Amino acid sequence: MNTLLRLTSLTAVLAFLTPATSALHAQVLAATEGIHVPELPRKCIKPKERTPVINNLLAPLACVEAVVNVSATLGNQAESFVNVNPTNTNNVVATSNNPGTASIFRAYSTDGGANWTRGTIATGVACCDGQAAWDTFGNLFLVYINSNVDQINVILSTDGGVTFSSHSVHR
Repeated sequence: MNTLLRLTSLTAVLAFLTPATSALHAQVLAATEGIHVPELPRKCIKPKERTPVINNLLAPLACVEAVVNVSATLGNQAESFVNVNPTNTNNVVATSNNPGTASIFRAYSTDGGANWTRGTIATGVACCDGQAAWDTFGNLFLVYINSNVDQINVILSTDGGVTFSSHSVHR
């Protein structure tokens, strides 16, 4: 079994072993009347610890926080993921395909999503299908398909999604 396959398998296993409560501390609710939600069909994400605003018991819950376009770009990004660090729930990392580029969009927040630092990872070498998972030590593993669409790559962030590094794989 080659090292790349082992790393990919390890990442998949870690994704399932990470406690479900640390994967995303939010629930998705439909956008409701009176809340500006640009570029529909965006969804309102309401953290569990915040009190919902109930105007009508038969109406859907309303968001108490504004919907945030993390990428700060027009249009829709595909295959997006938001991962919350289980060792520091204020550390949030969002990733998605980056249309028209050979890279993965990445934004990270250290204040629970109030502010975001944006950029790309796997710049010039990624095609698509990025998925990330934290381990219980606060390391973020991200897998993606390379730009030639013939290899699965694994990169690692040990600093909360600020930087990523790849390790050479020997076959």
